[in-house]
Amino acid sequence: MTLLSFYGRSGRVRYLLESLAPYVVLIALIIAMIVLGNGAGRLPSTPSDFHPAPGFWAAVVAFVLGCGLGIWIEIAAQVRRLHDLGQSGWLAALNLVPGVSPLMWLVLVLAPGQPHDNVYGSASGGKS
Repeated sequence: MTLLSFYGRSGRVRYLLESLAPYVVLIALIIAMIVLGNGAGRLPSTPSDFHPAPGFWAAVVAFVLGCGLGIWIEIAAQVRRLHDLGQSGWLAALNLVPGVSPLMWLVLVLAPGQPHDNVYGSASGGKS
């Protein structure tokens, strides 16, 4: 099972790590944009005063691509975790409802998976 796959099952610990990993990468890219943004880290007083280092725009592109990849990884992790609970991956669409996402994350982290095989795959080695 790969990080980008929507198939299979994921236990609680794996889901927790997979749901937090994209944020670590994005924080590193934000730091790179800040460092490359304007030399010594001072903010420009006017837009014409903004002179980024050569790698700044590459960091911006990497950040945008990283956001897209992070969203994909998060949705795939949620779908696999829902599969471990015996639920359809389409329930991940509930995250589109304002305020539901943090509650759903807590449920996915805390709820034990099905200890037996289900239609989405075999049990995760007795670990939920």
